[in-house]
Amino acid sequence: MHRCVRHKDALFEEEGSRTRGKMLADAFEAFLGALYLDRQPLGLGLAAVKAFTAATLFEEETDATVDERRWMDPKARLQHCLNEFSALTGARLSKTFELLEEFGPAHERMYVVGCYINGALVASARGLSITDAQMGAALRALESLHLAPEEPEEPEEGEV
Repeated sequence: MHRCVRHKDALFEEEGSRTRGKMLADAFEAFLGALYLDRQPLGLGLAAVKAFTAATLFEEETDATVDERRWMDPKARLQHCLNEFSALTGARLSKTFELLEEFGPAHERMYVVGCYINGALVASARGLSITDAQMGAALRALESLHLAPEEPEEPEEGEV
């Protein structure tokens, strides 16, 4: 997709640029929406999008990817885990994010966000945007609660 999106902006051209990533994500989302709408009159909109994403995003789809919801962003995965825990135990768990600190010049502002579960600080992280910091805090919360999926270990050199 990155080869198809053209934009004359120095920020967009930089590899790893937030602008570039956001524009590519928006273009991909628009494409999926168009695919859905194109196939919907036939009643196949969702099936077409699922087939396309399975073939392009999850080429090497594993049961672990689906079962452990690795395809979800950390905030959504944390919310899903809290909902599942609440459904199993009947305990009501709620997550909130709070801006703890911001520092740096206006053009390079850094944000520190805390992830709270039922009012208790579980994790914090920093990022170049509040959203990035929230994602990092959610990921750290998943790790501290031992809910983050274990990455498969790479075999050491010489092992099969």
